[in-house]
Amino acid sequence: MFLVVICGIVLVLVLGVLLLKKWPSRCVGREITHVKRGAMKPSPHIAECNEESCSADVDESDEYSEGELGVLKKNTSGGMGVVRRRHGHRGAVRTDIKRGENDSGAGHLRLSRLQKKKQEKEREREERQRALEALQEGRRVRQEEEREEQESREREEKERKELEEKALQELREEKKRREDEEYAKWVGAIGVEERGELGEEEQRRHDALIEYLKERARKIETRRQMLNRHTASGDHSENKPDVDGTASDDVKNILILAEVARKHDVTVDIAVKLIESLLKDGTISGVFDERGKFVLVAEEHYLKVAEFIQLRGRVSMKELVRECNRVIMS
Repeated sequence: MFLVVICGIVLVLVLGVLLLKKWPSRCVGREITHVKRGAMKPSPHIAECNEESCSADVDESDEYSEGELGVLKKNTSGGMGVVRRRHGHRGAVRTDIKRGENDSGAGHLRLSRLQKKKQEKEREREERQRALEALQEGRRVRQEEEREEQESREREEKERKELEEKALQELREEKKRREDEEYAKWVGAIGVEERGELGEEEQRRHDALIEYLKERARKIETRRQMLNRHTASGDHSENKPDVDGTASDDVKNILILAEVARKHDVTVDIAVKLIESLLKDGTISGVFDERGKFVLVAEEHYLKVAEFIQLRGRVSMKELVRECNRVIMS
């Protein structure tokens, strides 16, 4: 029986040695050493262990402390076994607390890393933003400088063109002035030679036009007297002979100024001036029309209108105009 107990103790010791070789000696060995000495505080070297390996080793050591080591302690000395089991349980609790602290520290470390990474990204973004703003500012400055240079070139080009145009205009005006002077000299020289002939021809045309107007007025006056004579004798034929043997329709008292001027080779203004001079002298009598005509009025026409007013007494403007047209066109 004693041999069996000895064999069991040896077997447990071998297993313990194997387990001690497998686990870190700094964590478990020193823990056991402190337990043997009766110290209840954990060794300060336990914090140096790795989080995963240390926690796992302590858990497994607790199991063996309560298991094989417990049997060993019970067989050897009952008091020491109880102390080791208590210390194993307290070591497990302290290991759990330490693991929680390590977990919180690791979480804080991970949080700090995330914050640092976020700060780095934010800083990089700000740097990129500043670089982009600097690039845009430089581009804007270059564009502004290019625009100012372009405006300056355009302004200089415009001023140059204006100066060239002004110089060309002065040259053209000077050339035209010299040509006008030469032309005036040439025309003056020709006019001195031909002034006599031109003055005589113009006077001849004027005299012809004046004679034509006087003759036309005399014919109208004679025709009007003959019409009155025929009316008094009771002859109402439409075509009555004129004094020169022509029909009465050929003698008209309405003159178209443009035709008269063209017929006598003068301008309309000259024809109007000659007619006005004859009206002022009393050589002829008549009125101008706004349509470019001149109506010759004989003395008999005035007498007929006066007779109409005396017979009617009081007449309207419309009746007077109608009677004047009838008398003149008859």
